[in-house]
Amino acid sequence: MINRPNLFIVGAMKCGTTIMCDFLAQHPDVAIAPTKEIHYFSLEIDKGEEWYLQQFKQDKKVRYTVDASPTYFDTCNSVLIPKLIKSFSPECKVMILIRDPVERLISHFNHLQKIDRDPRVIGKSLQAFLDRDWPMVEAGLSHDEDVLAELLTFSAYYRKICLFAAMIGPANVLLIHNDDLRRDGQAVMDRVFDFLAVPRIESELFGKQDYLGPTSRSLVSSEQEIRLYRLFGYDYIKSCESGVHLYSAGPGKRQANQPVGAIYNDVAVGEDGWLFLVAGSNSVLDFLLEEEANSYPLIDRWVERVRTRVDRLAALGAEFIQIFIPEKLSVYSHKLPWRIDRRRSPGYLFAQRCPHDLHPHTINLFNIFVSECDHDPLFFKTDSHWNHAGVFLAYQMLCLALGIEFDRELLERPSQAGKLVLDLAAKLPTPPAEECSFFQFVKNARLVEEGELVKFKRKTGRLNDATLHVGSFVRYENPSAPLKKRAVLFGDSFSEYREHLLTGLLAETFSEFAFIWSTSLDYGFIETYKPDLVISAMTERFMRNIPDDSFDLGRYVEGIMSNLQDHAPKEA
Repeated sequence: MINRPNLFIVGAMKCGTTIMCDFLAQHPDVAIAPTKEIHYFSLEIDKGEEWYLQQFKQDKKVRYTVDASPTYFDTCNSVLIPKLIKSFSPECKVMILIRDPVERLISHFNHLQKIDRDPRVIGKSLQAFLDRDWPMVEAGLSHDEDVLAELLTFSAYYRKICLFAAMIGPANVLLIHNDDLRRDGQAVMDRVFDFLAVPRIESELFGKQDYLGPTSRSLVSSEQEIRLYRLFGYDYIKSCESGVHLYSAGPGKRQANQPVGAIYNDVAVGEDGWLFLVAGSNSVLDFLLEEEANSYPLIDRWVERVRTRVDRLAALGAEFIQIFIPEKLSVYSHKLPWRIDRRRSPGYLFAQRCPHDLHPHTINLFNIFVSECDHDPLFFKTDSHWNHAGVFLAYQMLCLALGIEFDRELLERPSQAGKLVLDLAAKLPTPPAEECSFFQFVKNARLVEEGELVKFKRKTGRLNDATLHVGSFVRYENPSAPLKKRAVLFGDSFSEYREHLLTGLLAETFSEFAFIWSTSLDYGFIETYKPDLVISAMTERFMRNIPDDSFDLGRYVEGIMSNLQDHAPKEA
């Protein structure tokens, strides 16, 4: 009896096609060809259809006979292969397995060396291939006819997925990520059986991971690994969100088909929808990749800057507290597959190298953020900033340093919630929306003064204009505040001049409170305002540039406003 193949597992190579065949073989309605990887439509079509059908002799009639040949996908440069499959089996179904493209590339290289004994790679390293040809690699996924071209093109999935979907029909093409198969085999197989319209079965085999081996990521440097994630980024993201019959996770399940590690438009995709800013002039990623000792001179200069601030403010009758706000990438680096060490982040290193006499003047948020990060999200998933839980955790640590009780009722203040496309999400090909909450922390405090820059932004609807943030100033009075002191906060976008972040919390805490958007202190303002406490709250990614503390709020805003007036539209 000859059963015509009507289910095609087309690839990609090193993405789990073999284990998928083993799993499907457990079902009584599915038969696997005795010889896996027949490659008829890609490499052996000259042998004719009769030869092809001879590969599928079976003892019983089944609903699906499987041809699993990764070359159908890996060599699919046009509609030819999917067209041949469709012509042979008009009602066929196709399964495509993909994998983290960097993992796949490394596994492919190992296969060429250890299994195929390919003379092109014997005695050579993958790192050497990448170092030699990287300029050509960056120009695109085209390359000379050599092994690197094969490794790269086999890890580029999106165009091939589109070709199969266009010819076979999206409803008859199922995309499965190898990582989902490894993590939750039974759930994936349930989805496969639904796709095939056959009864679900359970098997202990689906949960076994005996076939898994570690990926030898050490074959490439951390820098090259991340460069590859950047190279494959757009293709990997689009592949995972392609319009074929996607496997979907059930309620409460881990998200499926995640392009974890992909970098596009300076944004990295982490697990479960976490996004990270990984580039720019102040990239924290650079800290996490370089040797720890290389950061020591910068950290030591920060120690001296903090000491200078403490001494100079003490002479003015004010206490000083320095807060370095952990970068989202430092806290949640475990959401990415990269080999980066968050202990190299500047905030962590500062905490380690800070002398004991400065401990009363610094707040180490790093350790508490890392320990609490998976209990409640401390940052928005799709933005670089902390959320209300993150800012409130920092507020608790500040209250602890000041020796006062934090007010739990602050988290019961009115809030607004809604689905928004935040900053990092907007940089992706298909921006995801996130459910967000913004608290109105200020209840008892009264806004008594706004700087000219803030007034201008309100008047012109430019509250979110990043070019006009530095120099923003607000001042509050709060006679019922628990701490009868005057404080000033020099901060950035993690503090804000609006009331949903640290500024709002501190306005409810001090009887008099001022916020200035600046990483540099303004000693002229401090001498005039005469605060009891000065706080500097600065994000890790800005630590590369040590402020000289020569900021003059009045002069700076005067210059900005003058420039804005010079460039204002002239009236007719």
